[in-house]
Parts: sequence; structure tokens; C-alpha cells
Amino acid sequence: MVVFVPEEHLHQVRSALLPHAESLGAYRDCSFAAPGEGTFTPLEGANPHIGRIGDFEKVREYRLELLVDRVKLGQAIKALMAVHPYEEPAFDVYPLHNEGEKLGLGRIGHLPEATTLAAYAGRVALQLNTCGVRFVGDPTATIAKVALCSGGGASVMRSAARAGAHALLTGDVKYHEARDAEDLGIALIDAGHFPTEIIMAAAVRMRLGQKLAEAGFDGCQVTVAQSESDPFRYLTQKTEITL
Repeated sequence: MVVFVPEEHLHQVRSALLPHAESLGAYRDCSFAAPGEGTFTPLEGANPHIGRIGDFEKVREYRLELLVDRVKLGQAIKALMAVHPYEEPAFDVYPLHNEGEKLGLGRIGHLPEATTLAAYAGRVALQLNTCGVRFVGDPTATIAKVALCSGGGASVMRSAARAGAHALLTGDVKYHEARDAEDLGIALIDAGHFPTEIIMAAAVRMRLGQKLAEAGFDGCQVTVAQSESDPFRYLTQKTEITL
């Protein structure tokens, strides 16, 4: 985000924008300012902070630059408008192609104790309170390192295998993805899209509540919807179907 600001207001504008700027590694409050000369002629109907209607003006200004996450851009622009002295602040927003920190999808880690694939798949079904899970691989294979990607995460299967995971826990596994897992030598546990994602609802509710409280909205309550459920139903060989 690039803002042009008169010299005497540089500190005020920068102070208003820094809370919305991104940190660079272990450094926060990062910005850059370079001096220059701005020109303008106020027209009829203008209410200039500097100069008079019809007069050509030259002003010593600073070009102030900050790195702003696009999610925070709206807040940054509101902060700018609230403190900038000009009636029409001049600012530009440039998308950057610098590659920042790549967090990726999912997680990977070690189980407290190694177990078999069949036993772990059963534990997953119990923990997620689902009617059942599908799995790919030898039921007796030892599972100690597990990768997790909620929803439909079979696309991370090769990355999980390269990272040394014995199994990938996800949902929405397709037939050919199961075959690919066999070729890669990694087990797959398909616990369904909904069961592997709904577990995040409580954590999101807690995080939103904390953020609202920090912003001063103490009276707000965040509630997890109870109307959603897994659209899939499961049948066993012994289940009787009534039409």
C-alpha cells in the first residue's frame, strides 16, 4: 500500500497504518518513506487543506509504503481516511508476487503410541462419532506417523508420503486416489468430508469469541449451528431397508 502524505502529517498517518501492516519475519512496524514533491490545483467545489481554489500548488510530500494483507486492506483504508489531512488522499494498492511463508494444508505428527491401521481407523471412527470409515492398506500395518487434511484432502497424499507419513486421514477419497496410495505405499483413512470438518466448528467459535472480545464487543455471542449434519447415511449387510 502506497500513500502520499504531506511532510507534517507523516508521523500521524504512519502511526494509524502500522497496526494494519504485516510483520516481516521477526520485525513489526515495517514501512518505508521517501520525500518528493506533489502538485495539484484545487478546482471549484474543492475544500483544500493546503492552497487556494485555482492556484497551482507544490507541496513537499512523502511516499509512504507498507505491506498490508488483502484481508486487512479495508481496515487500513478506513484508518487512512480518518487521519489523512487531504480531502482526496492519494494512495495506490499494488498486488505483490513475493512468495511469503507457505503454511500449506493439514498437519502431520506422531501418535503417542504406534498401532495398527485397522485399530487406528476404528479409533478415528469413535473419536469423530461417525458410523464408519473406509481405509486403504494392510490392516495389520504399523501406523506411527499420521498426516491429516480435513474435508477432501487426497491432493496432499504425495506430500504426506514424501514427509514419511504412514497414513493420511482425510475424506472424499476416489477410486484412483486409493490406487495411487497403494503405489506410494501410504495408507489412507477416509472418514468422510463432514465428520473431518465439523470438528473445527467449536474451535472457530472460540476464536471468533476471543477476537470479538478483544475488539470490545463483549456482548456478542458466537453460536455453532446445530442444523448441519452429514448428508451421507451408511448401510451394513444386516440393515433392512424400508421403502
